Amino acid sequence: MIDIFWPNDRGINLKQIPNLYEHLKKFRLILEGRNENANGLDKAIAKGLYYFGSVRRKLDFSLPKIVSPQRSKTNTFGYNETEWFASADVYYITDSSLKQNLKFILGLLNSKLYYLWLSRRGKVKGPMLELYQKPLTEIPIYECSESIQNKISSLVDKIVNLKREEKNTQKMESEIDNIVYRLYDLSYDEVKVVDPEFRLTEMEYSRIILE
Repeated sequence: MIDIFWPNDRGINLKQIPNLYEHLKKFRLILEGRNENANGLDKAIAKGLYYFGSVRRKLDFSLPKIVSPQRSKTNTFGYNETEWFASADVYYITDSSLKQNLKFILGLLNSKLYYLWLSRRGKVKGPMLELYQKPLTEIPIYECSESIQNKISSLVDKIVNLKREEKNTQKMESEIDNIVYRLYDLSYDEVKVVDPEFRLTEMEYSRIILE
């Protein structure tokens, strides 16, 4: 994994990585031919500083993280806690403070209500959601009690474990959807707009207790 990115590594001493530098020199024409203009990288390339990967902040790839593809037909977010690397078509959501409940956030992001937000307030290209830095940074995350966060993260754990066994997780995914509807205080009619195939009766929906 070559981890040299602009602007964090702009002061790098190339004498410390002579073998890597010699390797990158083979691809100088290709790297200089990139159409880059973000955060001054185009000016760096013009000065001969062509060896940076791209514009990106430093990231500890070993941290727990939510990952998503650049494009997807639905809100597709995954989770892992290992050293996991990917190219520019994958986005990472991390918490260096380790104070956020990422599994709770994952449950929200994969819910039907959040799909509606992404498809209406986010960016789409044909039938595909474009899960770029924007709108990812603009997605509202509901602030709720720790007990509710733990309830959703517990369901996420069960879903992850069942998916490893290639078992059906629809029941638990629906439970998360229902909790999210109640978090945002959606009426029964509003839920039917979000999910026309919603199976609960109005009475059953009203009986969902968050805490």
